[in-house]
Amino acid sequence: MAMRTFLLSLLLLNTSWTMAAVTVVNGDDWRLPSWSSPLDDTRFYSEEASPADHVDVRVIDLSWRQINPRKGEFSTTTADSAAGMQFPSLDDQRALPGKYWLRIWVSGQNWAPAWVKSDCNISKTWKDQEGQARHLPIWNSCVWKHVKDMYRQVLTGWGMAADPDMLFIQVPGAFYYTEFDLDIPFQAAKDGLSFDAFNTWFQAAMKDLVTIANGENSDPSDDYAWKLVYTGEDYPFDDTWSGATNLLARDAVQAGLGIRNGITELFNFHLNHTPAYGATIAQDGHIEINEDWPLLTDKRTIGAENECYNACGYHAKDLYYAIRMSNLKALQMRTKRLYVVPEDSYLSTYATHWDWVRHSLGKQRDNSADAWVALRTAQDKYWIDDHSHSWNGAPWVRNLERWLVQKDVGSDGISRRGSDHHVNEIDRDNGESWEG
Repeated sequence: MAMRTFLLSLLLLNTSWTMAAVTVVNGDDWRLPSWSSPLDDTRFYSEEASPADHVDVRVIDLSWRQINPRKGEFSTTTADSAAGMQFPSLDDQRALPGKYWLRIWVSGQNWAPAWVKSDCNISKTWKDQEGQARHLPIWNSCVWKHVKDMYRQVLTGWGMAADPDMLFIQVPGAFYYTEFDLDIPFQAAKDGLSFDAFNTWFQAAMKDLVTIANGENSDPSDDYAWKLVYTGEDYPFDDTWSGATNLLARDAVQAGLGIRNGITELFNFHLNHTPAYGATIAQDGHIEINEDWPLLTDKRTIGAENECYNACGYHAKDLYYAIRMSNLKALQMRTKRLYVVPEDSYLSTYATHWDWVRHSLGKQRDNSADAWVALRTAQDKYWIDDHSHSWNGAPWVRNLERWLVQKDVGSDGISRRGSDHHVNEIDRDNGESWEG
């Protein structure tokens, strides 16, 4: 593959690195060897399946209150809604064929059973940043006990953890769109919630979920914690507890959960120093990945989402560039599954590129058809104000590298900035970048 002048690649042949024959192509060449194939047909996932676009994994959405409408009672026949979406009963959703991922809407006071609020004597709730819902304190011991009972019923009582069609479940199911971005705990901190109290709950809660998904026994044959996916992020914009939450995502992974990021469309921003993914920005400005980080090679999910190019309040000035770079970013992060929306991700418009992405998702050094580096320098604006991690040249980051690393060696081996200049692509947070 030759990608204009800034993507260099090698082909992997017979499990050893060799230089492939050089073919100069005008523009981008996303071809792979004829023997290359996707790991399976579950790499792309979405709200709805679209087999024509190779999106073969749909969602099953449920609210806590439709699962557990009355204390001590659980239902597979109740319907509900959340965030303007209708949720048919679990029986109706499971009756549809094919693979699925599971999302349970837990923390909103209109997602939770009405009896929980009174049973746990909850008087204070907080509205999320988009006004989608008011949220219960999921960290409250009484609330969390009932949440665990619900997950226990879904995962083991109904056998969904063992269902081969269920690929993963996003947890813990809290806050805006069930994305655990901590704005609710930060609001609660103004009402007296301390980081120590929240962290004590968090660390135990991650272990609780793993224990439940592993059958609460010592029998490894029913261990399915590898299907759990934590929806928070590294360094979650913490001005409330002075960065104490920076490594919670890493802690969740170390407890045994997978991980996903919902905004890889912003390919320069907040995605470079990511301990949960085993990645750090090294002193020379390159992203250094610990290839022994267990999440990279075990069965757990590493997820990303690339659909907000001209949606979700974003706007692409150079659409193809934005799509290409966000997918390179997702692959540099070793993403295994990618959330897409056929229309909003422009799957048919850039079908050849997306096919290359699908072939690459989840691959490791021993089975990838190629290794590559996108030669570039880009500004990660997150690190302009946060100095808890630093490197030479911060906040500028060097390259996107996937098993092929550029080294500045020798008296004449110093790279220069490229000439393809982009500013605020997709959004102002995405900053400035120079492609080689």
